[in-house]
Amino acid sequence: MKTKNLTEIVREFKNKTGYTLEVENGKLHYDSSLNLQGTGITSLPDNLTVADSLYLQGTPITSLPDNLTVGGSFYLLGTGITSLPDNLIVGGSIYLESTGITSLPDNLTVGGSLHLKGTPITSLPDNLTVGDAIDLQNTAITSLPDNLTVGTSLYLQGTPITSLPDNLTVGGSIYLKGTPITSLPDNLAVGGSLDLQDTSITSLPDNLTVGGYLDLQGTPITSLPDNLTVGDHLYLQGTGITSLPDNLIVGDSLYLQSTSITSLPKNLVVGGSLNLEYTSITSIPADLVVGDYLDLEGTGITSLPDNLTVGGSLYLLGTAITSLPDNLIVGGSLYLQDTGITSLPDNLTVGDHLYLEGIGITDTSKVKRNVPILFQWRNYGYIMADGIFSKVISHRANVYKINQIGKEEIKYLVTDGNGKWSHGDTLKQAKADLIYKISNRDKSKYENLTLDSEMTFAEAIEAYRVITGACSTGTKMFIESKLTVRKEKYTIADIIFFTNGQYNSEMFKSFFDKQLIQN
Repeated sequence: MKTKNLTEIVREFKNKTGYTLEVENGKLHYDSSLNLQGTGITSLPDNLTVADSLYLQGTPITSLPDNLTVGGSFYLLGTGITSLPDNLIVGGSIYLESTGITSLPDNLTVGGSLHLKGTPITSLPDNLTVGDAIDLQNTAITSLPDNLTVGTSLYLQGTPITSLPDNLTVGGSIYLKGTPITSLPDNLAVGGSLDLQDTSITSLPDNLTVGGYLDLQGTPITSLPDNLTVGDHLYLQGTGITSLPDNLIVGDSLYLQSTSITSLPKNLVVGGSLNLEYTSITSIPADLVVGDYLDLEGTGITSLPDNLTVGGSLYLLGTAITSLPDNLIVGGSLYLQDTGITSLPDNLTVGDHLYLEGIGITDTSKVKRNVPILFQWRNYGYIMADGIFSKVISHRANVYKINQIGKEEIKYLVTDGNGKWSHGDTLKQAKADLIYKISNRDKSKYENLTLDSEMTFAEAIEAYRVITGACSTGTKMFIESKLTVRKEKYTIADIIFFTNGQYNSEMFKSFFDKQLIQN
């Protein structure tokens, strides 16, 4: 009798949708994705298992059956669904935007992302586990449950949330821009970025570690905690910050324009650029480490410390500086327009252009042009390879054990001795990627793609490597540091944008420019 009932259910389902369900061990299942858009279906059978994704957007369905299992993603956008059943299992993401959902069941586990943007939901259940991101933008959420675990990012922009729970774990980024939040919990660890722009935050917890960027623009914050580590950019423009803590580590760039900063701390390490233009800064510490450009335009700087090394360009336009220090090394260009400098030191090294307009210097014959790959600061070695600035832990022959600035993980860097470099999580991976980089690669499968062609993140990494010869670890490290939102698919245009400045990015862009011209 039970088999007959299931047979009838299978027949009716096929008549309504065109799909044939299978019966196994007394339960219904479908071995692939099930796309029911436009079918007019109003209900699903109990105990249904869909091996891949289930698409219900645009259907008149208003409720879901008990014990529903979806192996892939679950699309409910624009349906009349207001609640989810107990024991729902979703291996991928759940898309609930533009629904009337008001609550979620206890103990819900979502393998992918949970998309609730713009819904009337006001709270989340205890023990919620989400493997990827939670998007709560423009909801009425005012608080989060204790012990919430989010695999990647947490989006809270446009919510009235004022605080975060204790023991919150977020593997990716937290986006709080424009919320009324005023404080953060102790022991907060953020694997990705922390966006607090235009919030009411006044202080940060001690020992805060942010793996990505930290954006504090437009906040009333006036000081930073000791032992702060930021893996990517630190944005402080427009804040009341007047000083920085000792031992501050910033993995990428530090932006201090439009602040009242007057001095820099001891042992400051900036893996990217340091922008101090038009601040009240008057001196630079002797132990400053800057991996990319240093912008001092319009400051009160009158001198630079001996043995200063700047990995990128050095901007001194409009300063009162009258001489350059001994042993100055500038990896990029040196901008000296409108300064009082009348001569160049004998041991000056500049890797790119010298801009000397308006200062009367014409002889640059003694300027060295061979910028070292390995820099020395404070008895430590630092290395810039393929656009990634890292601290050298140890070095033997063509193998470097490194730690990317602002990151905890130990990685490896190898070279062929002829200008080719490769990063890897292991020495074996770095060597394999170096062999890949110097080998011939078949680019033919990308020849018919356009700027609108889409790829997954993994496919994008592969395409970039094949076309440019970049190493996989270096490419992932670079792109992930630039991503503000992780998507399921990226267009070629997206990839060109995100890889700008990465190893051989112009080669990647040129490849598709040529394809457009030929087509």
